[in-house]
Amino acid sequence: MNSYFSLLKQFDQLQREIEIARVREVRRFIDEVFELLNERGVSLDDLVEYRMAVETHQSRGAKVKYRDSATGRTWSGRGREPDWIRGKDRNDFLIE
Repeated sequence: MNSYFSLLKQFDQLQREIEIARVREVRRFIDEVFELLNERGVSLDDLVEYRMAVETHQSRGAKVKYRDSATGRTWSGRGREPDWIRGKDRNDFLIE
């Protein structure tokens, strides 16, 4: 029968091994994601812009209609018109 101290030692070792395996799996997964993004011609900036737009507007319930490609800022078309679109043709910023 193992002592409490030896079991704790084994537990600590297992925790370290689990963390190493987790980091290895995360890195492998991230490599696969980047490979897939590259194959599809999607940049990391595209991914971040999309995620930010979804998170920002999902909580408010407003669907994003316009995006400034230079800055990634978005607008639903509701409320006050943002400075980046004011006075410009909205069709240039329309998300299809």
